[in-house]
Amino acid sequence: MTNLRQSFKAARYHKRMTISLFIVFSLFLLLLSYISQLIDTQKFTLSYLLGKWDQLKHILPQFDTELNNRLGNSNDLIMAFYEHLRLLILVCSFIAFFFISLYFTHSRKEEIYSLNYIGIKRREMLPRLLLELFFPIILSLPVIFCILLVFHSHFLNESIQTNQKVMRHYFESEQMVPKKRENVPVTNTNESEKKLLPYNQTSILDVNITNNSNSHVFTTLLTNFILLCSDLIIAYTAGFYCYTTFGLRRRKLVV
Repeated sequence: MTNLRQSFKAARYHKRMTISLFIVFSLFLLLLSYISQLIDTQKFTLSYLLGKWDQLKHILPQFDTELNNRLGNSNDLIMAFYEHLRLLILVCSFIAFFFISLYFTHSRKEEIYSLNYIGIKRREMLPRLLLELFFPIILSLPVIFCILLVFHSHFLNESIQTNQKVMRHYFESEQMVPKKRENVPVTNTNESEKKLLPYNQTSILDVNITNNSNSHVFTTLLTNFILLCSDLIIAYTAGFYCYTTFGLRRRKLVV
């Protein structure tokens, strides 16, 4: 409890560093949340479009295309693209947290010298420094959650529009020309095709997605929060040891 109180006082004392970490961490958490929303949107979109395609085949069974397989293939490419984006964000956040760690350690080098002088080793300093990070990053969780709740409709609409652009990039619309099958009568083709008027190359990729529940939003946010926290701890530890090993080599520190 004493360490927690001291860490809170240290976080308040170093306000600039605390605020800067809060802003950077919150931005990356928001980006990860957006990628997660894109993934959820794509999953729903695939299910919705496959249902649309089943309706098309029921209305006009002589329609013979490979749209079903093309949807599955494009879905795999899109999901891989989103996962690569998530990995890129994590790599960028690691680099950002690493340089933040170098800056924080440099700003507190005299404090580190003093702690080392009285016999506190680096492996004992690090948990205290990491504990100070707890306050700004834990604050970002309710802040981002409130932002997602307040702007959830706008957030969802943006994800739908973005996902549709990505889909049209990966999915080349096929000319849906009716092909005769031997076992399917085509006498009512014109009458059946009238039912297809709402389905064109643009509308077939349009979806209507309902808002996610608050519990789902929070669960997804919490997952991204834990992932980003792990990234921060690893990056901050690496930056701390790099600076104290190479940046402070004029004075030998006790490990």
